[in-house]
Amino acid sequence: MKKLLRHTLCLAIVLLTTAGLTSCEDEHDLWMRDNIVGTWQIYDVRSYDYNVPYRTGDFMEFFYDGTYRGYGRNGFDEYGDWDVTDNIISFDFNHDYRTDMAARVDDIGYSYMDLDVTDFYNGSHYYLRLRRY
Repeated sequence: MKKLLRHTLCLAIVLLTTAGLTSCEDEHDLWMRDNIVGTWQIYDVRSYDYNVPYRTGDFMEFFYDGTYRGYGRNGFDEYGDWDVTDNIISFDFNHDYRTDMAARVDDIGYSYMDLDVTDFYNGSHYYLRLRRY
């Protein structure tokens, strides 16, 4: 009887710990989503690649429904979907359910965000610094 009780207790602890860690992760992703949603202006672009679609002064708009719009100089205008998991913003520009661009959120506050971007669509890697607009 003691052995059964001990195993049941151990199983309960494992299940509660797993549920606790999972809910914290989900809460963090929700917190990130809430803080990313809005209009951001790019104020610094750093790259050694020439294939960077964004320029200083361009805008990135993240909508809560998971849609995205980028726009700016010389008629630059793009649309897509976005999602965030574990500090990575995934972009899908052509609705094929594959990540076209992945941006790791290196730092975020109410009025700023720093992104480390791997752009599969353009075959480039760059860093973007944004401020809330």
